Amino acid sequence: MKEIKRDGIYSVQEIAEMFALSPRTVKRLVYSGKLPARKMSNQICFVGEELLRALPAWESHRKVTY
Repeated sequence: MKEIKRDGIYSVQEIAEMFALSPRTVKRLVYSGKLPARKMSNQICFVGEELLRALPAWESHRKVTY
């Protein structure tokens, strides 16, 4: 997994690759309020600092499937 930098800005595709999710799933998590995101130039972007604050809570609720 790629490291998330506090001052980094990430796209939906980058987050999807980091967490082995589809871009569609990442968007669903954003729209459901489970992942913090911002809209910049009509695109969904993620701020590293906001992600790092939200991830511990999100990871504890994430289901692991094999």
